[in-house]
Amino acid sequence: MRKPNLKDVFLLSKITRKIGIKELDIDAKESAEEVGKKVIFFLLENLDKAEEEITELIAGLLEISPEELLLLSIDEIYKRFKGMDGLSDFFTQVLKSSITRQSNLSPVVSDAM
Repeated sequence: MRKPNLKDVFLLSKITRKIGIKELDIDAKESAEEVGKKVIFFLLENLDKAEEEITELIAGLLEISPEELLLLSIDEIYKRFKGMDGLSDFFTQVLKSSITRQSNLSPVVSDAM
């Protein structure tokens, strides 16, 4: 397993654009918990729009082929990612950056992430 690199940032940019993160409707009056739920549900509803890029990203981080990744169980993927230093921070920063850029809700989004 490798640490995220610049290529991963570009892939995440494609992913956020394809899933339409700008369409996420967040109100500054919502609690951090509500924002967090909205983000999670939005991502789950739209992941299929960037299936290839998501597969490429995860396979790259796990240092396996996309074909091999698609054969792994969700539990196995989770186990491989569990404990990977800096990964959570990497994804959180990219997602936070994408959302706050379009909504200007940095305090709410920061609390939710």
